[in-house]
Amino acid sequence: NWSWPKVILATWLVSGTMEHSIVMGGHELSHDMFFKTRFYNRLFSLFLNLPVGVAMMATFRRYHLDHHSSQGVPNIDVDLPTRFEANLFQHKLGKFVWALFQPFFYGLRPLIVHPLPMNLYEFVNWLVQLP
Repeated sequence: NWSWPKVILATWLVSGTMEHSIVMGGHELSHDMFFKTRFYNRLFSLFLNLPVGVAMMATFRRYHLDHHSSQGVPNIDVDLPTRFEANLFQHKLGKFVWALFQPFFYGLRPLIVHPLPMNLYEFVNWLVQLP
């Protein structure tokens, strides 16, 4: 018989840990580190993506590999904060707010900085994720 605050905290801690593990697995899969072939790495990434609820592994792979091939290059490396983010979140409180919402910024930044057309792998990722 836990109180609601304890249930919410426990759920947040467990689900956050699980989500982080999924994303770290997706990171390794994007580098083709799990299996010997790219096909099996991509196939398993689609399976690993299922608990997330949003198709993201295929898109993460594209932008993450661009990040490695063009690290630090403005308008290509979407790991770099936008000028808007850098100007808005300069002070301690702003940086704290940015850290809280970092997944939101990280997920939307590619659509603003370097939008790419959907490829077949991303389309399949959405097909698998939606049902």
